[in-house]
Amino acid sequence: MKNISFTILTLLIIISCKPKTEKPQTIDEKVQKALIENDIPSLSLGVVRNGKIDLLKGFGIKSRTDSSKVNKNSIFQIASQSKMLTGIIVNNLILEGKLNLEEPITSYFTNEISENAKNLLKEIKLKYLLNHTSGIPSDA
Repeated sequence: MKNISFTILTLLIIISCKPKTEKPQTIDEKVQKALIENDIPSLSLGVVRNGKIDLLKGFGIKSRTDSSKVNKNSIFQIASQSKMLTGIIVNNLILEGKLNLEEPITSYFTNEISENAKNLLKEIKLKYLLNHTSGIPSDA
């Protein structure tokens, strides 16, 4: 009886330790699978490593009503999602001393804007833009 139990246990261990024969998924395969599983029509993906673009690619179709393929240059409306990223970047730039919330935004402009534009915008501070209290119309 001990020999039978030992044999069965050994067989179960051998069967459960069978090596995986699946090849690892590529980034493309993982993204395509995620799009299908989550019913997402498209995605643009960028990966930056050591300050250089390592991957820049579009996946899927532009929208549920437009079957054009997405590519690395496709433009998406991201609405308020950009606020989080902007906040993180601005915070880091403030900590690095490269931005000041109390500075007029014109101090960050190049000389390429007109004097008229500089005069119109000279009272607007960076903090007003970040708080959405600059007074600049949304359709400007």
